[in-house]
Amino acid sequence: MGAFSAGVIADLFGLSWAIGFIGALTLLSGVVAAVLLEERRGKK
Repeated sequence: MGAFSAGVIADLFGLSWAIGFIGALTLLSGVVAAVLLEERRGKK
């Protein structure tokens, strides 16, 4: 899905926009994961 959307964005707006969009999407997914997911550690 990522490669497809990058190709479509590159065709419509240019390669720089595609790289920027995919980078922003990656950053956004990392922020969402950091906020919503909890780290679980087992006690030893």
